[in-house]
This record gives sequence, C-alpha cells and structure tokens, in this order.
Amino acid sequence: PKPAFMKLTTTPVVRAMTFTKQVFQDIVLPINKLEEQIDKSEEFFDTYPILVYPCRIYDHGEHRGQLRPPRPDQMVPGAKYGMFNDLGVYGVPRAVRERKRWDAVTAMRNMEAYTRSVGGYHFMYADTFLSREE
Repeated sequence: PKPAFMKLTTTPVVRAMTFTKQVFQDIVLPINKLEEQIDKSEEFFDTYPILVYPCRIYDHGEHRGQLRPPRPDQMVPGAKYGMFNDLGVYGVPRAVRERKRWDAVTAMRNMEAYTRSVGGYHFMYADTFLSREE
C-alpha cells in the first residue's frame, strides 16, 4: 500500500502517535554533505540505524522532470547530474525511548530548514511541516 493511503486510513490517535513518537523520513541531500547530514539527523532525531544510499539527480532543464535541477555547485564536473543520497531515518527518537519530551514538529522543521539550506529535496509522502512559502 502507498504511504499516503495508509495515512488517510489511520485513526487520529494512531496518526498522532506515528508522528509524535516515531520518525519515518526520507530526505535527499547532496552527498558531499554526508557527515553533516548524519550529525543533523542525530541532533534532531537521535535514532539509529539510518539508511544511506547514493542517487543521481539529473538536470533535465528548468520546469522539466520531477525534481528541480541541482544547483550549479552540486553538479558533477562534465556531467548532467549531481550526486546526492537518500537519508532514511526510521525509528523512535532517543528522547521518546527515554520518556523525555521530544517535539516532532520542531525537529522536522529543523530538518526541513537544513534540507533547503543545502539544496536538498523533501519527499512529500513523508510527514512535512513546510509552509506554502517554504
């Protein structure tokens, strides 16, 4: 089943628990920021293991393709693509495991701000707290 369908069919209580007590995020980030993104993931979510796999984002031209083209500084020299990686963060944050307060909205907004700052991409099937302007 598709994640969006699963979200629509859950009860409000289950839905609240899934985003306030757990993390299920996939974020595409420039691979040259790998160490920094792992540090940010630990700072915001502090859950392991994480999934990291490389991917290419191609420049198909403005307003073409599913994703905006990589920034010029993200392009591989002599190629029509930039190297990125998916950072998959799935699990229960340490604060939740230790029965401490964890603010899911703030954590996600911080990761979203970081993702935008490095020219990454959000997967819209995951929880997002972006405003329309963002």
